[in-house]
Amino acid sequence: MTITARPYRDLSDFKEMQAVLTAGRQAANHAYYVHPGDLSWWLFYTDENLRDKICLWEWNSRLAGWSLLSTSSRTFDVFVTPEMHGRSFEAKIMLWAEEFHASTLKNLHSRDIRTMWVAETDLSRIHWLEMRGFLPSPQGMFLMQRSLESDLPGIKMPQGFQVRPVAGEHEVRLRAAASHAAFGSSKSFEDYCPRMLRFMQSPVYRPENDLVTVSPEGRFASFCLLWPDPVTRVGLFEPVGTHPAFRGRGLGKAVLAAGLQRLHDLGMTQTSVCVESDNFSAARLYESMGFKKSFRLLTYEKPL
Repeated sequence: MTITARPYRDLSDFKEMQAVLTAGRQAANHAYYVHPGDLSWWLFYTDENLRDKICLWEWNSRLAGWSLLSTSSRTFDVFVTPEMHGRSFEAKIMLWAEEFHASTLKNLHSRDIRTMWVAETDLSRIHWLEMRGFLPSPQGMFLMQRSLESDLPGIKMPQGFQVRPVAGEHEVRLRAAASHAAFGSSKSFEDYCPRMLRFMQSPVYRPENDLVTVSPEGRFASFCLLWPDPVTRVGLFEPVGTHPAFRGRGLGKAVLAAGLQRLHDLGMTQTSVCVESDNFSAARLYESMGFKKSFRLLTYEKPL
């Protein structure tokens, strides 16, 4: 078996990385594979240039796995094709990723290294991490899922509000203002807005899947970005938010209801969202829209 490693090159690599995720999600082998939409969001929205921190692993010239490092969050992630899960190939990638990324983080004076997206059911990954000295962090997430084949909630909004897709790049400041406020960004708005524009100009952005509620004055009040996967027919909500000035008026529910209907119309049969385990208000919101917790996604960390 010939194993080779190489850096990320272009969009064709991106598509192959997504294919690994899709295959893993279809396999249902107790491991968690992030949604292909997550990878789109990571690579084309965040300020950090993650594409320079990707290593692709090939087996006999075919992509068999990949690893990614985020120095800002001190995390590394490894995803392998389903047939490689739990085998020595996966362990080899995990060891390389840990050691290489630990060296990078030490040079940046980081205190620890973390890996996320570890399903509580993935006993082989958990065993490997604990053998390497990683311990579970109090931080973690829940995967929440909802069928799109059952009755969908209606869209209810205050008088004068409407829900619609973003019309295009000319609405970037409105879209950025809602996101900037919803997530309490530490960046100035003038620094934040170019990132949103860059994302809207990226090859993965589809304005018809970027839904917003609009106030009578024309401000964007709440939003959700949808990521349909035509292979698994599972959609993803990422991100979802409401501007603080408009909270408590049902606008988060309204945009979610519109998103559920949009995903259904695109042929999705199920949808999902990840919620931080201590974000009780978000979990209640999704539960009120018919989502249920499926399992916990663990974060493991190790001091450097």
